[in-house]
Amino acid sequence: LLEGGPDDLDPAPGMFAFAFPAGAVAGSDVLAAISSDGTGNTSEFGPNLPVNEPPVVTDPGAQVDDEGVFLTLAIGAADPDGDLLSFTATGLPPGLSISPVTGVISGTPSFSASVGSPYAVTVRATDNGAPNLYDEVTFTWTINDSGGGLAIAKVSDAGGSVLPGATIRYTITVTNNDSVTHTNVSVTDPLPAGTTYVGGSTVVTAPVSSSETHRDELNAQSYAGSDGTQPWAGDWVEVNDDGTPTAGDWQVKQDGAFAPYSLAKERASGKAVQRVADLSAYGSAELTLAYRRAGPNANNLFDIQVSANGFAGPWTTLATLSGTNGGGGANDPAYLPLGPFDLAPHLGPNTAIRIDDRAGDDLGNGKFFYFDDIQITGIVRTPTGGPGGAPPTLATGYDLLPGETMTVVFDVTVDDPPTVGSVDNTASVTSDQQGTPTSDVTNDTVQNRPPVLDAVGDQSVDEQTPLAFTATASDPDLDGLTFSLAGAVPAGAAITAGGDFTWTPTEAQGPGVYVFDVV
Repeated sequence: LLEGGPDDLDPAPGMFAFAFPAGAVAGSDVLAAISSDGTGNTSEFGPNLPVNEPPVVTDPGAQVDDEGVFLTLAIGAADPDGDLLSFTATGLPPGLSISPVTGVISGTPSFSASVGSPYAVTVRATDNGAPNLYDEVTFTWTINDSGGGLAIAKVSDAGGSVLPGATIRYTITVTNNDSVTHTNVSVTDPLPAGTTYVGGSTVVTAPVSSSETHRDELNAQSYAGSDGTQPWAGDWVEVNDDGTPTAGDWQVKQDGAFAPYSLAKERASGKAVQRVADLSAYGSAELTLAYRRAGPNANNLFDIQVSANGFAGPWTTLATLSGTNGGGGANDPAYLPLGPFDLAPHLGPNTAIRIDDRAGDDLGNGKFFYFDDIQITGIVRTPTGGPGGAPPTLATGYDLLPGETMTVVFDVTVDDPPTVGSVDNTASVTSDQQGTPTSDVTNDTVQNRPPVLDAVGDQSVDEQTPLAFTATASDPDLDGLTFSLAGAVPAGAAITAGGDFTWTPTEAQGPGVYVFDVV
């Protein structure tokens, strides 16, 4: 008989085979063969299922990295049974994550990650055996403060001390010290206690993008065409041709019904036209143009190229145009747009673009490549001032490219009479890339103004006759006042803290003139 096996297995002596069902678990699913000698005596025997072994994770050791620098760390793990592994991690520095499939930790530590450093990171690898088993390692990860990201500095024109009723102008400067653009930059600054915001005083000055163009619409048979907002640095220059726009293989000529003119290329290959523009003022730029093919073949190839070093090169190919659209010569019914192409890696005072009919099949007579509306669009970042918000949200939604700076200025008036002894103010900045605020603080002590004593006037009194009066004073800060006598005070003269003066001169003290300093 078989326990846990099929009922119809032949009990005759011999060999048998049995497959454990899927999902069988060692220690739970047992196959036992029971033999009997006919007298009631039995014996059992049976195989054991293989036991699942846990994976083994390799400790990567202590890690040290900088904020704002992309990193990868592969966690080594192996399973003796060849099971598939899945990975999880806890305690990772902000900005990092682990791939559940590969176990690779990657990302860019945030610019606030050094605040919580070092981190105790635990990585676990779990197999898909039965039952699921795992191994894990814990290691430290130190994130150094790189000094990058957004920096903020705040100053007060009060210089550390301010009178009640005075106006303080705060200037907040935010600088992007990072290597990447920070988007949605926001500056917050709660209104300091003991002050009143001067309505409409916030001014935000930040770089704003505007575009300029170097453009040639080929409106005349000339290589000097300039139809953009900025001039080119020179005319079109031919390579390996006759150098004129009205003859040779490169010309400025009319393309049938497409008025007025285009850059046209026919006949021999291995010739080019090129032109220079000063792009040094731009943070970014892109190239666009239009083209049309009239009868070329698949071996007629044109490269659109750029160089940051003028005509001397080296040249970078941005696109290659073929003379066919899939079958036979191309005859485009209209001009096709090409681009935009990013010119940011090639910006400089002598950026050159080139259209090169690379060496190959000649176009032949009456077969053309036409080019028109060639334009470089440069993006200029110009500091521009505009109104900001009232405290606490002074500025939001700004973008700062690497190295750029923005300023926020606003005014407050110190309460008069004062309600605080010090005007303390904290400004903070965040961005999409830097979620944890970076802050700076200013402190201005509110000056204590002296009280004003009302005039007492000269007094006269006879010997052994009481003299009494009450001194009064006012304080511009509404501080509590106490009175006292200073200087050479004659015996018997006194004043209370509340200002009540009394004195009865003795016979020995008269006649005479006494000067009292009431403080």
